[in-house]
Amino acid sequence: MSIQWSSSIGTSGSAIATAVKTRGGLPSDLIPTRVQGWNGFKRRMNAVEQKRYIFRGQPNNQWRLRTSFHRTGRADLERYETLDVPDLLRIFSAVTSHVFHPANPLDRAALLNLAQHHGYPTPMLDWTWSPYVAAFFAFQHVKRNETSRRKIRIFKLDCAAWNELPRADKLFPFMPHLTVLNRHSPDSPGSWA
Repeated sequence: MSIQWSSSIGTSGSAIATAVKTRGGLPSDLIPTRVQGWNGFKRRMNAVEQKRYIFRGQPNNQWRLRTSFHRTGRADLERYETLDVPDLLRIFSAVTSHVFHPANPLDRAALLNLAQHHGYPTPMLDWTWSPYVAAFFAFQHVKRNETSRRKIRIFKLDCAAWNELPRADKLFPFMPHLTVLNRHSPDSPGSWA
């Protein structure tokens, strides 16, 4: 952006502002811990403390950790919050028997979870308590007879350490933030996803 100005008191000037682009399209710069084979993965994962870590599997080790919302090139959380979420609430309230209360963080997460499950981009990332479920999603598109040396990535997040940080209870006006929570599945009352 380039601007020029002059004032009624005789001052003038010009400036150029350059917005920094996101690095989201670049390959991940995280250095992975390499694991050799399925048995090596199982040995490492069986030594991990249960219910302390969550996992996310991705089929490409070069991908950055990004939500489907951010992968679509959208980044305006205010617009998402003021336009998309009310539309989602209206649509899903009409087609499910569940009554969503968007002020309740678990109901809000259930609404976004349901939207994401049906392919709608959300600013939520799916994680699992199971490293094996994460491995399933990382390998789900690899064909059984494929002999390529495709490299996948499984992220591991320490929830105990992360949950010591303050939580965000809404998408906007907060900066992007990660909150670990178990969300209620509105399609099966009484169960937790």
